[in-house]
Amino acid sequence: MAAAIIGGLDREHWRVVVCEVVPARRKELEETLRVETVSHVADRKISEAHAVIFAIKPQQTVEVLQALKDTDLSGKTIISIMAGVPVSVLKQGIKGHSVRFVRTMPNTPLLVGKGVTGVFVEDNTAKEIVEDLLKSTSQLFYCKDEDDLNKICAISGSGPAYFFLFVEALRDAGVKMGLNREEATQMAIGTCLGAGTLAANAFGKEDVAKLRENVTSKGGTTEAALNQFAAHKLRDAVQHAVYAALHRGRELAKDVEMKSK
Repeated sequence: MAAAIIGGLDREHWRVVVCEVVPARRKELEETLRVETVSHVADRKISEAHAVIFAIKPQQTVEVLQALKDTDLSGKTIISIMAGVPVSVLKQGIKGHSVRFVRTMPNTPLLVGKGVTGVFVEDNTAKEIVEDLLKSTSQLFYCKDEDDLNKICAISGSGPAYFFLFVEALRDAGVKMGLNREEATQMAIGTCLGAGTLAANAFGKEDVAKLRENVTSKGGTTEAALNQFAAHKLRDAVQHAVYAALHRGRELAKDVEMKSK
C-alpha cells in the first residue's frame, strides 16, 4: 500500500522519506521508488516531516509508538492506513501539540490506481494533505465518525476478496463444464472487469439493477442462472458476509484499544 501511495505522489511537491528496519528492503525501496530511507522511526528526518504515514501492521502499533515516545511531532499530520487502530490509540502515543490525526481505510485496488478509501479526519484542514497523497490512486469517501470506517471496510476494504471469490467460482464452474482452466479464468476476469466498467460508466444515469435487467431476457439463460442465485439466497449470503466483516472490524478496534492501555 505504501509503495502504491508513493508511486502516485507528485515528487516535485513531496520529499519522501521511508522508515524501514530491514537493510535489503531499504536498498530495494531506494532503487525502485527513488526515496530516502532511514532505519529508525525516531530519525530526525521523520520528525521534520510535514506528514507521517503509519503504513504498518496493526500489531506493530504499540512498538512503533514506543519508539516515537520522545519524538516531538507538533504540527504534523499523522495519517494511518492501519485497519482497526482507533485515533485514540495514536493520540496516547504521539507527543506534541496541534497534531492532526487522520484514519484511512484503503483497499488493494489502490495498487493499480483504482482504490476506494474511507477517510476520517478530526480537523478539516487535513483534507488537503489527504487528497494530495491519495486522490491520484483512490476515490475518497469522508466519514462522519470512525465507526463508518468499519462499514466502509466491510464493503470496499474487504470487497475485493468478495469479487475474487466470485471470479474463482465462475472459473471453477467453467472448468467443471469442460472449459480450459486458463481460458475460463480469463473469461471470468474479463467479464468482471467489463461489467464493472459498464456500471462505472452508467453511474448517475442507470442503476445497476437496470443494467442487470438489460442482460436478463425473460425465459433466457441469464434468468435461469439468476433464479438459482435467488433460490440459494445469494443476497442474504452477501448481507450476512458484510455484517460479519463489520462486526469483526469493531471487535478488532476494541482489542487494539484494550492492548494499548
